[in-house]
Parts: sequence; C-alpha cells; structure tokens
Amino acid sequence: KLYSNAGRRLGEEAPKMSPMDCAYAAGAFLRGPASVAEKVLRGAIGERILELGFGSFDPEALTLMLNSLSRAEPGVWGVETMASSLLQEIHSRLHELDADQLTSIVRSLGHLQPEVPEVLKQVLDHCQLKVEDAGGISPRSLARLCQGIAMQPSTTLPDASERLVSLIPQVRRALEAKPTAVSTAQIFWSYSRCSFDERDAVLKDADTRLTERAIDLTADLLLNLVEAMEAIGRTGWSPSEALVQKVSYLLDMKRYDLQPGRLWRATKAFESLGVAPELIPPLETRDQPAAAQTKRKRTKGE
Repeated sequence: KLYSNAGRRLGEEAPKMSPMDCAYAAGAFLRGPASVAEKVLRGAIGERILELGFGSFDPEALTLMLNSLSRAEPGVWGVETMASSLLQEIHSRLHELDADQLTSIVRSLGHLQPEVPEVLKQVLDHCQLKVEDAGGISPRSLARLCQGIAMQPSTTLPDASERLVSLIPQVRRALEAKPTAVSTAQIFWSYSRCSFDERDAVLKDADTRLTERAIDLTADLLLNLVEAMEAIGRTGWSPSEALVQKVSYLLDMKRYDLQPGRLWRATKAFESLGVAPELIPPLETRDQPAAAQTKRKRTKGE
C-alpha cells in the first residue's frame, strides 16, 4: 500500500519531474516487488522518461538511472529495453563521465550483463584509463570496478582476470587504507573469480582486513563471503583459520537475518573448505532448502 500511495503521488507530479527526479524515483521503485517496478515503467514515470529522452540526462542522472535499472528483479517488464537504450546514450558520451561515475556504471553492467561485448569492452577500457588518469579513486569506487569486472560471464568478458590483475597495485594501496568491510568483501569476492596467482597478495590483504572488520557485514554479505572463500579454496588458496572462525561465529549470531532456506549454503561451503564440524553453524529447520520453498508457497497462497 505504501508503494501504491507513493506511486500515485509521483504519477501526479510526473509532468514536472526533471531527469534526476526520474532517476531517483526509478531507483526507489525498481528495488521493490516486480509488480510495483512494472507499474512505474508502464506508468507516468516511464512516460516522463521517454518524453525527456536520455539525451537530456546529465552524467549523474545517467549513472543513477542505470544503477536503478540494474537493481530490478530479473524479468521485470521494460528493464532490458530501457537499459539497452540508456547504454547506447552512455556509450556515446563516455567522455563526459568521471572515474567514480564510470565505476558505478561498470558495476551496474555487471548486474545487467548486456550481450554486447564490444560496447562493454569500450566502457571498461575508458573507465580503467580514467581511473589511471585520476591518480587513484576511493576504495569504494575501486571495489565497484572490480566487482563489475568479476560479475561478467567469461563468454562476454574473456579477459576479466587480466583486467583484475592490472588493478592489483591500486587495490593493494586501497586495502592499506583500511576500507570498510563492505568494500573489502567486494574486493575479496571479485578476486575469488581471478584465475591468476598474482591475486594471492590481494586475497591475503583482504583476509586480514576482513578478520578485523567482518562484524560490520550483514548476514547476506557474510554468506556471499563464505561462498567466495569456498570458490577460492577449490583453486588451492586457503583463507586463514582466523577468518573462517570469525565468519562462522558471525553467521551463527546473525542467522535470523537471513531468509529461510539459505544458511545451509554456508554449511556446504564450510564443509567443502574442510572446516571442523564443531566450528560450522548448526542448522535449524528454517535453514534447510525446503524452508525457502515453503515460504514461497505460503506467499503465493496469501
């Protein structure tokens, strides 16, 4: 009802909305349920965006709009088409965007995964050049760049590992600056997807930082971290025992922040890493895969 009321009010104000207003509104509603997101794109806000045209969006509005589209649930009507048009506009105006905006766009493309390898390559090349020219960017922006590269499938971005390796000097400097736990976890996850041995120094630095600050991560990010640790373990690199124990303890403490039917994934990852049974969070009924299925059935029937 809250989304419905807000959407109705925004619909009344749509004719007055600027490009940035549209981008903010899209960001608020596209993160919601698919039914709400579709109403926004089919309704007055979507019509206002088409009326304005992406050519009237400044670099900040273009960046925010692509980020908004990338946060929508998979399969939402209109997202893929609008994102494609938006990417065309961004591609033609890459020279207008600064390094921070470009790293945000790269991460958004990681979520959207457009099947346009040449365009993606040009965006990444331009972004990495801008980052080099800037002489350094914030750890948060650098983590976004790494994440966006690592999220792309190898069929679309076959040189992802090479790109991550080229960023190692900047990434290590960023980790020395003691970034937030979230940025560190994003870097750790990204380099778990890197196939070259040069990544080991980054993983070790991130491991140390995460052992100190993992408590700042949400339960969902802790789960992602465990699965990244397990993925790295399959390649011969092992996370420290201190990090494994810290993450296991925190997941047990924050288990009720996870949706039902998810904690078992952490258990499987810990088992794959060879963690002692007594250090693995014990599973309750709600933590089993069947709990997630039960929750979905109840939601549909309500």
